[in-house]
Amino acid sequence: MLYCLSISESVGKIKLYSGNCQRAESFYNLNEQLNFNASLNLLANIGDRVSKFSDELRNKYQQIDWQKIRSFRFSDALQKYQAQKNRRTRRCARKSKCYTICGVAITGCSFRYSSRFSPLI
Repeated sequence: MLYCLSISESVGKIKLYSGNCQRAESFYNLNEQLNFNASLNLLANIGDRVSKFSDELRNKYQQIDWQKIRSFRFSDALQKYQAQKNRRTRRCARKSKCYTICGVAITGCSFRYSSRFSPLI
């Protein structure tokens, strides 16, 4: 029973943290990713709690894909988070290169392309 209450609380918090976001990207960027990261932790909590359910309970509700719930945090959420983080890192690298080139041009220095300014992608 305690595990069910914990899961219910986690689901409620995820709903609260996601607010009125209509798109995944707006949820990801909301509150400097604090809400998104907290929600990932809550999903991990749900997976942990489900794994502690008795076989009797799981057999009673066989229509629920318990394995999918347990493995969600590993297979889907973290991979999507990592992919989004990698895309964001590449965007920042491109912007950084652009700012460096613009900074050199603005100060009037001569610019010679160097591999240290190559993008990370």
